[in-house]
Amino acid sequence: MHVAPEVRAPPPSVHARPGLSCSPLSMRGAVSPVDGKTVLAGRFRRTLLLVALAAALPSVLLIVYLSLEQQAAYVEEVRRDTRNMAQALRLMQQEYADKTRHLLSTLQFLLKSIPADNRAERENLLRSVLAANPSYSTFAIADGDGILVASATPLEDRVSVHDRRYWIMARKTLRFSAGEYVVGRSLKKPVFHFALPLLDEQGRFDGVLIAASRLDLPAEFFPSMSLPENWAMALVDSNGVRLRRQPEQEDLPEGIPVGVDVRRKLLEHGEETFFTANGADGRERMITAARLTLDNGQHYATLLLSVPMQTISDKVNGLLTRNLAYLAATTALALLLASYLGRRALAAPATRLVRAVRRLGGGDLNARAGQEGLGGELGELAASFNDMAASLQTRERDRAQAEEALRESEAKFRTVFQHSFELFGLLCPSGRLLEANAAALAVVDEPLEQLRGMPIWETPWWNDDPRKVALVRQALEDARAGETVRFESLHQRADGATIHVDVSLRAVRDPGGAVAAFLMEGRDISERYDMEDRLRHMALHDPLTGLANRSLLRDRVSQAIAWAKRRPGEHFALLFLDINRFKVINDSLGHAVGDRILQEVARKLAAALGEDDTLARYGGDEFVVVARSVHSPQDAIMLANR
Repeated sequence: MHVAPEVRAPPPSVHARPGLSCSPLSMRGAVSPVDGKTVLAGRFRRTLLLVALAAALPSVLLIVYLSLEQQAAYVEEVRRDTRNMAQALRLMQQEYADKTRHLLSTLQFLLKSIPADNRAERENLLRSVLAANPSYSTFAIADGDGILVASATPLEDRVSVHDRRYWIMARKTLRFSAGEYVVGRSLKKPVFHFALPLLDEQGRFDGVLIAASRLDLPAEFFPSMSLPENWAMALVDSNGVRLRRQPEQEDLPEGIPVGVDVRRKLLEHGEETFFTANGADGRERMITAARLTLDNGQHYATLLLSVPMQTISDKVNGLLTRNLAYLAATTALALLLASYLGRRALAAPATRLVRAVRRLGGGDLNARAGQEGLGGELGELAASFNDMAASLQTRERDRAQAEEALRESEAKFRTVFQHSFELFGLLCPSGRLLEANAAALAVVDEPLEQLRGMPIWETPWWNDDPRKVALVRQALEDARAGETVRFESLHQRADGATIHVDVSLRAVRDPGGAVAAFLMEGRDISERYDMEDRLRHMALHDPLTGLANRSLLRDRVSQAIAWAKRRPGEHFALLFLDINRFKVINDSLGHAVGDRILQEVARKLAAALGEDDTLARYGGDEFVVVARSVHSPQDAIMLANR
């Protein structure tokens, strides 16, 4: 007996196939109105096109290859030029930063000779330094709290710079530091700051000496260079805010962050990198980026040089356009060659194949395509056609045999078949479903029209589990050999209920002994399984409390002994419990109250035990506990006191 596991049926209406699928659709009368010459002409056109494309393919590949090579070479040239430019500009900017550091160091030395409370003399010194260095916007001094105490430009109010990046970094590192793009609080205009920390005699932070640089950097910072059209250079701070752009552009002002795509790429890459990204103007650009750092490694700005990808593409497309002329000549030659080869290699084989197709379309299932002299794809096509014709012939024969068998038996059992409470199904010799009664269809809740013609193993009764598919296919083979096959199978009804079915399958044979159909019968035996389960439970459990009875208790004790023997060092405990003065309660308040007390005690005891423990009612008010979750006598005592 084969028993299939419980599986779920697929949702209804997923196998809808109209009509009887046990035999092929008849092709009689389905003659194509297209004559052989028209078919051949269409085939010639398609074949010639394919040959021409095959002949032109080397030229296409050559043009694409040359274009890609040219583009790669030009990109590498631009990349090399922009990298050289970036390195030169980075050196110039680093020289500018070093110049600022040396200037502030000199200014720091000069300030040592001026008392800290002599603000006027300090500011005179700052103004003289500013006059000698006009590329800077101002010089200033901030105390240890970040308050400006002296400036080369007048201070209107009390100004604090304790939240500026340059002041924070100078105080943190005690080294020369740089800031970011800000609007100066004393100058009221955009500037970029450098700061040198001031230390007292003990080497503690005592303020900063500040140099504010103008955004209009010296002209030599952007030297002329031979770069492609629409090139651009930009200097951005560590936050991605644009400090300067060359050439200047009104819609890309200073003080505005560069594009999001560019900022993301800058965060992903290192000190010097090369990438493509969409610029702030929305155009895809090839960008070379070089980080600007101080001696202490602080990154304070990035230099960007970019060229639009469209500029590169325009130059390469000129070469591509010239090469297309060669492609036209190559294609013309390929068409001539394809025309000659196509007429010799396709005409005769295609004519034979078209004739065979027309015969098959007219209903002649004996039609076959000759394969003499055919090879390659046409030979495979002719062989596939012959296999299809043989398959159609076999299916037509199966259909005729099944129809004959049905006509002989249908009048006798149609009424019984349809109205029986058992599950009936009728299959053709190939295993396809012909009929199913109402009881069988109710299991899957699908109409017969959607299931008829499907192989029985693909229907919702069986296709929900590969093991059931194998089971029913083997049963068909056994029944074909002359056996009456019986097995049990587990199914899920459309309403979700699970049923056990006793299935029998036998072959219905014609007078000549050939299989005309298969009859499959199923009987719902779920009630028998339910009864067995109830009897098994009643035999091992107490009917009042639902706990294990003496029989099950003996089995669990034997299991616990064997378990302890297999695991040296493991223990289990047996606890015998009863209810004090239970007889008094039972006699005075009645058996109904006593029963409720027993049930409540059983529930509380079960709640106090582990999953591996067993609680049994031994009899009357006596209970026994088999506890595996103990490791010592103290554990057993603790469990008893619980």
